[in-house]
Amino acid sequence: ESSASASWDFPQIKAKYLSEMIKALQPLAHVSTDSQVLYYTRARSTPKWNIEMNAYSISRHDLPFFVDSDWNLNSPTTPADVHTLHFVVYVPPKEHCPLIITSSDGKASQTNAFTVPGWGGVVIWNPPRCGASDSTAGAASPHQM
Repeated sequence: ESSASASWDFPQIKAKYLSEMIKALQPLAHVSTDSQVLYYTRARSTPKWNIEMNAYSISRHDLPFFVDSDWNLNSPTTPADVHTLHFVVYVPPKEHCPLIITSSDGKASQTNAFTVPGWGGVVIWNPPRCGASDSTAGAASPHQM
């Protein structure tokens, strides 16, 4: 059994996905970015297996309990008038993969993401081999970003 490690090239991601937004906000605010990778961080809500979707799911009404204060996201020490927004990419543990967000009517979220007012946002990303056993290795997961 192999294990996977999550890593990323943040300068490349910043250039590709964030630079235009930062540039647009410059007349309104000073924006700085930082990146951090946390391993083995659990969500406070436990997902349930959804037979119809062949995936683990977490309902939208459980999302306020998803972000855990134990995530220990390092924020720079800032003055009281400076606000920090967190943008989190959550990769579910192997035993809860793939993981999808469901709406109150039971449908899968189009974005597999949510916001936490005053804190930031979380996107749940299921890697390509997420939930695949050796016999299904390489098969696409039901919900990929």
